Amino acid sequence: MEALKKFNPGTIVEWCVLRRTGVEQVEFRRVFWAFNPSILGFKHCRPVISIDATHLYGKYKGKLMIAMGVDGNNQILPLAFAIVENESYASWSWFLSHVKKHVVKDTKGICLISDRHAGILKAVNEQGSPWLEPHGFHRYCLRHFINNFNDKFRNSQLKALAYCAVSQNQIRKFNSIMEEIGKINRKARQWLEQHAFDKWTLAHDGGKRYGLLTTNLSEIFNSVLKGARFLPITSCVQLTFYRLVHYFDVRRPMGSNAQANGEMYTPHILAKQAASMSKAGAHSLRSFNRQKGIFEVITQKGKKCASS
Repeated sequence: MEALKKFNPGTIVEWCVLRRTGVEQVEFRRVFWAFNPSILGFKHCRPVISIDATHLYGKYKGKLMIAMGVDGNNQILPLAFAIVENESYASWSWFLSHVKKHVVKDTKGICLISDRHAGILKAVNEQGSPWLEPHGFHRYCLRHFINNFNDKFRNSQLKALAYCAVSQNQIRKFNSIMEEIGKINRKARQWLEQHAFDKWTLAHDGGKRYGLLTTNLSEIFNSVLKGARFLPITSCVQLTFYRLVHYFDVRRPMGSNAQANGEMYTPHILAKQAASMSKAGAHSLRSFNRQKGIFEVITQKGKKCASS
């Protein structure tokens, strides 16, 4: 860790150790680290952080915690890591406090996406938490949320409808699907309605999660580190460093070339624009008051909606 800090100025390392009275040695409990390029890069990412934890299977058991961002090209940017003894309120609170202090800093309105682990829920909902509105926002990983729903009701049709409901952007469509769920199983709809809609639906999200539905960002990097989970802790830390070196080495020339060519948007955004233009080409428009911007849009399926 000292070598990483020395040769990568701005790299942050925080320790948590157990000191026993009358004993010179200290017992290692946790360590947090964040590389400076990631901290600087987060300023240019969407204001969303995905968090997750994965098991370590080496000689010393524990958990590897990860905080992940996503850049303008929809690619992952690992932000911070920690090795802790287990997943608990204490360990998640400790990790998230350092993410806030060293990565988020004074930035307001960051949305945190998690799998609703009990320790995370307690940490983000406690009084004074920076992840509570209006300072920040906490949203659920929709895949984990729907899996919890399915574990309770064990119905593939309900599961499919629930996932359809959470991913709808329009309240009208969301309400329609919820009605259908209620007709099949009244208790299933009641279970969904017990949870605040802004936590698990795009339609009521207010755009805070920027369209990111799950913690897949963190889990993708976990899969990259799969082999590292059997390594000694030092080797695990080194692997996170070299993986980030690779990410920056590959993306730096891509960004430089795009800027040199005067490109305003990333390939991901250009692809989304092209898809939207193609879809819009099949719609028709009827003007009611052009000065006030009142129109009627007729979609591909013949459905009409007012726009202003």
